[in-house]
Amino acid sequence: MNQYKKETVINSINDKNNGIYNSNINNSINYNKNGNLQFNSRSDTDFEINISEEHQELLMLQEDNSVTTLQNLVIEEKPIKKGRKYWVDALRILASYMVVLVHCSSYAIYEVEIFTGPWYGLMFWDAMSRSCVPLFIMISGILFLDPNKEIPTSKLYKKYIYRIFKNLVFWNIFYGTVVKYLINPFNYEYTWGFHNITEFIGDLLYGKFHLWYLYMCIGLYAVTPLMRSFSNDEEILKYFLALGLILVQIIPFISTVFKDFLPILYFKEVGEVLGKLMIFLVYGYTIYYALGYYLSQLEIKRQATFFVIYIIGFFSLFITYFFKIILSLRLKEEYVNYGDYNSFNVCVTSICIFIFFKYNVNEFLNKLLRNPTFKKVLLTLSDLSFGVYLIHILYFDIFRVIGFNSYSFNPFICSPIHALCIWICGAITVYIMKKIPILKNFV
Repeated sequence: MNQYKKETVINSINDKNNGIYNSNINNSINYNKNGNLQFNSRSDTDFEINISEEHQELLMLQEDNSVTTLQNLVIEEKPIKKGRKYWVDALRILASYMVVLVHCSSYAIYEVEIFTGPWYGLMFWDAMSRSCVPLFIMISGILFLDPNKEIPTSKLYKKYIYRIFKNLVFWNIFYGTVVKYLINPFNYEYTWGFHNITEFIGDLLYGKFHLWYLYMCIGLYAVTPLMRSFSNDEEILKYFLALGLILVQIIPFISTVFKDFLPILYFKEVGEVLGKLMIFLVYGYTIYYALGYYLSQLEIKRQATFFVIYIIGFFSLFITYFFKIILSLRLKEEYVNYGDYNSFNVCVTSICIFIFFKYNVNEFLNKLLRNPTFKKVLLTLSDLSFGVYLIHILYFDIFRVIGFNSYSFNPFICSPIHALCIWICGAITVYIMKKIPILKNFV
């Protein structure tokens, strides 16, 4: 076979199922490391065909580059690795900023007088940023549940879970010592004794409030091999999502709405029965994990569908904000339902944001990515996002000490600015840490 040209024009290839690939474009044939001929498409079709050695004699190449036909061959079709999804990088940056914003606004809510202007402003930004954690988990689902990406269980533990664990230990120690005693954001007067040791052990085990996400990630990564076993089976994946959404989110959401607004239709027994099923313990945040991968593979083509999706997304944001406001006014105290990360309205909003980035933002980015500087900045900020999540509470506490918070002036304006300042400080710090050999392992 070596005497033939490896470069040819292939117009028609009959595969093992007698189907035909029609392609009037340039392609190439090369030998792979196993000695088999390998056909590589140079078009947007993106496929690869390996021809085993025992069938190479059936290959007919014509010197005049006319029609070449491969007949009766055992052909293996394998997808070529596709390019990077830059919209995912943009979504990761947004999610990391939303994490900062939700912490800046939600904790300040309890520091201002209820039903005042600042309180309404903080409640608004708290509602707008509730999709932060679901989006982070959905991004992880894109990366870890793709069956075309090989992730052995050993690699999962040695690389990914180990990375989370060492960051958890490092930052638990950092927040339990440096931030607690040196920054001392609440200006506590500490006494020294044996109790400091027990407090440190508690800080090491439980960590700062925002680090709960790392504990959750360890559990999520641990069940990844189980979820990957059915991620390539669309029917089972849909069943998993439907069951989880209905029993863990939709029914509890409807039950809560009835309880709060239509008590005549509320039956507490429904919640009690669902509680006995314990299905929420099985699902947890795996719903978002599976949703991320499923939505990344889902193709939406009708413009009317996008219109409906985005209308539903805005309505879900409306529910998150106004339901909490209405019920707080009724109860004369802060009402926390409808803001939980596993609340169905938050889930719907997260899905809409995800789809918006996959299609609309992606289309916009494709134009901007022609500029190499923009591309470099985008990838750099995306790479800093995880570190910003870890370190942002440091600057949250530092700003508290110097007297800058989300209600220093009108929270409708101040809260996003406050969060942006914290995000920028965190990003700069993480960027520097990544240049230092030892510290780069903890961001």
